[in-house]
Amino acid sequence: MAGMGALGGTLLALGLLLVGFAAVVPNAAYSRILVSDTKDLSWGPTLFRSLLAVHGLLLAVFALWRRKLPVRTVGESNEVAEGRTITRGTYLLLAGFSAVALILRIWDLNSDLWIDEVFTLLDFVRQPAGVILTSFPSQNQHMLFSLLAHLSTGVFGESAWAIRLPSVIFGIGSIWAFFFLARYLFGNREALLGCALMTVSYHHIWYSQNARGYMGLLLFTLLATWCWLEAIDKNTKIWWFGYVISVVSGMWIHPTMAFVVAGHAFVYVIFLIYPRLAGGQLDSPSPERNAGLKPFVAWA
Repeated sequence: MAGMGALGGTLLALGLLLVGFAAVVPNAAYSRILVSDTKDLSWGPTLFRSLLAVHGLLLAVFALWRRKLPVRTVGESNEVAEGRTITRGTYLLLAGFSAVALILRIWDLNSDLWIDEVFTLLDFVRQPAGVILTSFPSQNQHMLFSLLAHLSTGVFGESAWAIRLPSVIFGIGSIWAFFFLARYLFGNREALLGCALMTVSYHHIWYSQNARGYMGLLLFTLLATWCWLEAIDKNTKIWWFGYVISVVSGMWIHPTMAFVVAGHAFVYVIFLIYPRLAGGQLDSPSPERNAGLKPFVAWA
């Protein structure tokens, strides 16, 4: 209960802080922050302030509601475990989502390339594999994607759909990765609902048809976060190895994967110093402390 109280107090303070910012900081200040010049954003700052206040109130209400939650009993813990059990029906639903996702993402996949995709084709995909793996002349080089697109065009011939095919595969894979991460955090029902939304999400479909590495970045971000949570919880070599592979693959796709790792490290340090924020008890070591040096080895 002490851990839940500390977390609830933190959320309540954060929510009230957001509401305070929304009430005190004027529109002109948001305009200067968001556009860095004297341009008028018209109704934009007002909308931003309103949403800031709404999110602050939601956080505050959630914090107060969370404090009233009863302590879980052994029976309730078993119910949570049952909610995370993967059945044959769950796999069939995921397979159905994958089939729908594939249809939506191959629709009009052979349309004309746009400018960044053209640069990717000319500067990287057409290069020999050795050149792709040993050159980084610009941030337009999404190395792992460039290599996979090179292999795809080598097998299927050079066409827009063949160049975009790795993104389609990454997109479908990210639905499964999201399921396992959300299942760990919330349970099967919430995870499947989230997968259903991802399947038909406009932005998810658009990036899955984009000959760039961003959908791969999403896939490996989800996998790395899932493996990180499982590794901290179970502290077994297989999960730490999965985390390392996910991070390395993400870095191969796009160097901004480093920010994901930084996020993991930040939360790890906070929970290591203040274990009660993670729901830990004073009379038992937290999972972060049980992990020892393994997180640092994995990052290295």
